[in-house]
Amino acid sequence: MIGEGKGFADSLVPLQCYEPHVTAVIPRHRYNQFQSSLSTEEKFERVMEQVQTFTGLDVRMEVARMLAFDALILNEDRHTNNILFLYDPFEKTWQLTPLFDNGLSLLSDEKDYTSGTPLSILKRKVKAKPFNSHFSKQLSLYKGPPFIDIDTFFTKLAQTTVDFGRAKQVFEYGRTH
Repeated sequence: MIGEGKGFADSLVPLQCYEPHVTAVIPRHRYNQFQSSLSTEEKFERVMEQVQTFTGLDVRMEVARMLAFDALILNEDRHTNNILFLYDPFEKTWQLTPLFDNGLSLLSDEKDYTSGTPLSILKRKVKAKPFNSHFSKQLSLYKGPPFIDIDTFFTKLAQTTVDFGRAKQVFEYGRTH
């Protein structure tokens, strides 16, 4: 079925070529086949090249750090619509937005991640986005220095009186496994 019931336009993907005078539209299933043959790093690099071409920004480190943070919090909602840029029309400059839409993190969706199920099983069900479904593969894109002091984080987490519910358990499980 074309576009899975979404209409013809949803089944097509614009194809950007390196020749500025060439534009094309290809069927989404062909685009998906092409994308699936690329490694995580190749997918990441291609998107970052397009971002740099369009905005003039090299945000490889920032986006890779975002993906590393997503791995820490098990954010399953980092699709490409949640990686945005702001344009300042007065300065004619672009900037990467701050992190947002982390609501589907730390196994918070109890419809998909029911309480009472062992965390070891639940963590295997979580799928990363957008370059690979495995958090470890996306985490490997980050080559920078540590940006969270894990020891301080866990010390403060242990000392807090705030009830973080299962989120605290998820962090503690992640530290030991």
